[in-house]
Amino acid sequence: MRTKIDEPNSLRFSVSRDTDLPIVDENLFLAPDSSISNITENSTYVLVSGLTHDDNSETFQYNITFSPFTITQLSNGIETLSVNKNGSF
Repeated sequence: MRTKIDEPNSLRFSVSRDTDLPIVDENLFLAPDSSISNITENSTYVLVSGLTHDDNSETFQYNITFSPFTITQLSNGIETLSVNKNGSF
């Protein structure tokens, strides 16, 4: 999962260029994959669930809240990633 967040007239956050990972800026703005059918959204959050690893060894769920902005990833029901957990971003 990669993200790029900006405000009018200023870039506030971008993927770090301090790594050796190949980053293609155009790919940061792709529309959601049409094969993802389990998306719940409203004015306060987006929940993406039912994603599975290619070998079916893991299931993933992403919860994105807007105020405060947070992203939480669950793998097999266990939180494995939390972005802005303290709500300071």
